[in-house]
This record gives sequence, C-alpha cells and structure tokens, in this order.
Amino acid sequence: MSTVSGHAAPGFEPVADALAENLADPAEIGEAVAVVHEGELVVDLRGGHRDAARVLPWEADTLVCIFSVGKPVSALPLLRLLDQGRVALDDLVADHWPEYAQAGKEATTVDHVLSHQAGIPGAPGAPPGAVFEWPAMVRAIEAASPIEAPGVGGCYHTFTYGHLVGEIFRRIDGRDVATAVAEDIAGPLGLDLGFGLDEAQRARCAQVVATPGDPLTTSIADPETMMGRFWAPLGYGPGGEDFNSERCRAAVMPSFNCHGTARDVARLFARLGDDLGGEGGGILSRETAQIAVQERWAHVDALGLDCRIARGFRLSNAYAPFSGNPASFGHTGIGGALGFADPDRRLAFGFTPNRLAPGPGASLYAQRLIDAVMGCLG
Repeated sequence: MSTVSGHAAPGFEPVADALAENLADPAEIGEAVAVVHEGELVVDLRGGHRDAARVLPWEADTLVCIFSVGKPVSALPLLRLLDQGRVALDDLVADHWPEYAQAGKEATTVDHVLSHQAGIPGAPGAPPGAVFEWPAMVRAIEAASPIEAPGVGGCYHTFTYGHLVGEIFRRIDGRDVATAVAEDIAGPLGLDLGFGLDEAQRARCAQVVATPGDPLTTSIADPETMMGRFWAPLGYGPGGEDFNSERCRAAVMPSFNCHGTARDVARLFARLGDDLGGEGGGILSRETAQIAVQERWAHVDALGLDCRIARGFRLSNAYAPFSGNPASFGHTGIGGALGFADPDRRLAFGFTPNRLAPGPGASLYAQRLIDAVMGCLG
C-alpha cells in the first residue's frame, strides 16, 4: 500500500485517509492534493509513484501535467490586460491580430475568445506535430473556419484556447504567454506552475499514464472523431505523442500542457478567490475577477461536453460540481486533474494525479478528497 506523506493541519486528517483510500486502488499510480482555507495551506499531501513502474516515489516538488486546468492560467495574462486598459472585451480580435479576420471569423471579439464562443475548438488543417511550433498553430487558426458563428452558443475550445488567448496577448504585449505567466504571476507569487519546462523542471515530472480503453484519450487518438480531428496537430496515439516526451514538456501548448504541483494549483486558485472577494490576491482586480467568473453559457456543446462556462473558467455544474457551491469556479483536466476556488468559504483545492483515469471515473478520486474536505469544514 502506498504511503501518504506531507502535511494535514489538525482537523483535516480525514483528507489523508481519503488519499490513502484512492491509492489503495491498484489502478492508481500517484496523486497529490492540496487545500488552502482562509489563506492557510491546511492540506499538502502526496502518495504513490511518479512512474508507471512504481519505482520513483512522488516527491514534494514533483511536477505533473495538469492538462486543461492550465486553460485559466493561460487566460490570466489577457485578463490582466483588461485591468490595464490595454484591451476591451468588445474589441475585435482582428483589431489586435489582423490576420485572424478571414474564413468567417471577422466579427469575433476578445470576449468570444475568452468565453469559448469563437467557434474554433480545433485546428484540423494543421498536420501532426504542428502544435509544437507556435507560428504553425497561429497560421492554422487563422485559416480555420468556425464550426458555429462567433458569439452564438458556445463550444469548449479543447485544443486551441491557449493559442487563441495567448496570441491576442502576444500581439498586444509582445511577450509569449509562458513568459508572462512566469514573470507576472508564478514568479512574484512563488508558484511552481507554468508552461514550457526547462531541463531541471522536466527531470521532476511525473510520467503521465493513459488507461487503455479510456473513451476520451481514445477519441483524441482517432482522426475519425470530431475530438480527434481537433487534436490532430498533436499526433497523439500509438507510435506518436504520449504527453511524456521532452518536446511535449518543453513546448508552450497552453490549452493542455501546463505543469504544476497540487500545492501551487490550490495556492493560485486561493489567490483568485481572494481577488474576487476583495481580499487582494494580487492577480486580478476585484472588478476583473468578477467579470472573469460571470456565466457566459451553459449547455451540452457540439463535443458532447456538459459545460457551464465563464471567461477562462468553468463554473460549478453537474459535470464538475467542485465544492457544490454554484459560485465556485475552476477547471478540470484530462484524467481527473482539478483546481477550483469556493470564494464564499475562502477555500481552494488542487488535485494532480498522473494516471489518466477513464471516462466518468476520472472525477471519482478528486470527489472522494473533496467530500473529505467538506466533512472537515462541517
């Protein structure tokens, strides 16, 4: 049985028991969980292994790919430009990125992009491997036609979100989104979290382990599915990419390759929750934080995903209930990764597994931990 290590403050010991229960499942490999409550890191736990062979223990500084939990991270530099008055929600994307105005995208606004309403959830015209080169993805996005009219409905931008918000940001600020996250957010706040890992960071990474038969990763690898067409520029699948290559960890692919620790996922969302509550988290102004978590749409989208979407964040719904409070906001990631804040409780949560748990089962491990946390709060 895997040993759980780390810290649980008095009264939060049941979270360690829940993590041990998760790791007692023979299918699980390694996990970490962290909780910030009222500004204090009350849970910082880890257990299991960072490799499929179960040889390397999960350490306090182990990094792991958190997949789409990085989408709100990628949106933060653009949201910060709202604070600075350097961009407005109703700006046309083409005001800042002129080449975007083609193939039916001319009327797309910055707000449409932030709220997954641009109609460009993938770039199926780009060849396998194109996502590793930022300019190649930008050209593919420029040429792509929306699957629905911009601003109409909404479809989760599974593969392109980070490039869309990141390129708008780059056109205004001049820096890439990875540099901005490092210099303006992660660095000042001391967060071990970001895109485009260096050699030392890559050496600390947990191995991502897919589960055979998982419907989501199977769909991503299948070019005949809509999801597979959108993800085609990655070249994921047998004989191709598996999220563990040096180039995958070193590239800047903000929709899905943010790496971090559970501790720093929780700390980031705690800061954002404080921003929203006027406590001064130091990332967004209260006004912009409130704009960021306003519901923009809620329905099952063209990919069959049950979403309740704000600007950069998912909001609590039946698919991703977070703490159960409709005001909670955060994001899920492939295989069960999760980060969220409940501003009413001044609670933030981070969960970072390295096995991609399949289908609906992906949420079970995080939910067991969340239930333990809520039980501790009474």
